[in-house]
Amino acid sequence: MNLKNRYWYSFKGLPKHFCNDVIQYGKKQEVKDALIEDVKNDLTEEKLKEQKESIRNSDVSWLNDKWVYDAIIPYFNDANKSCGWNFDIDFYETCQFTIYKNTNFYDWHIDMGNESYKEGPFKGTYRKLSMVLLLNDPNEFTGGTLQFDFRDIRDPNIHEYRFSKQGACIVFPSFLWHRVIPITKGTRYSLVTWATGKPFK
Repeated sequence: MNLKNRYWYSFKGLPKHFCNDVIQYGKKQEVKDALIEDVKNDLTEEKLKEQKESIRNSDVSWLNDKWVYDAIIPYFNDANKSCGWNFDIDFYETCQFTIYKNTNFYDWHIDMGNESYKEGPFKGTYRKLSMVLLLNDPNEFTGGTLQFDFRDIRDPNIHEYRFSKQGACIVFPSFLWHRVIPITKGTRYSLVTWATGKPFK
């Protein structure tokens, strides 16, 4: 798919008080190792160790509260419209509160699977849009930059998105390759979620 706009970001961002509330609330939930699907489906100490060394190392908890969705969904809608994507969106997935501490990272990946969801409330849909919201001040950590690889021979460069402030948010199509480079100091708190819809036409 040829995209004129590959990502969208908010200059204003979400309010600091909302971000701080999400951090405190997210920490109170059950925080676990973030798992990729292969490890989640066959969890062993060996596979978890391999994942943490080469694919992904961070902690997460999960939020599905109305007050969170009420704040972030307008940003999905604005991005989808203003970038001209106009993807058909049916659902918004459970939000992932993510904690990246020193040396934590998430290597190259896409958020959209090869197949649609087979069961549950998202059955028959695909991830179409991804959102990353920075919850704390970017001066509180170093590293942790969000990078994109568009896999385009006309544009072979790695593109970086540096969050400018607490509450900054970016939305992008879920089939774009991206990663979070290792944290070298401090802690990065983010909220990630995905908008899903029926197969692209």
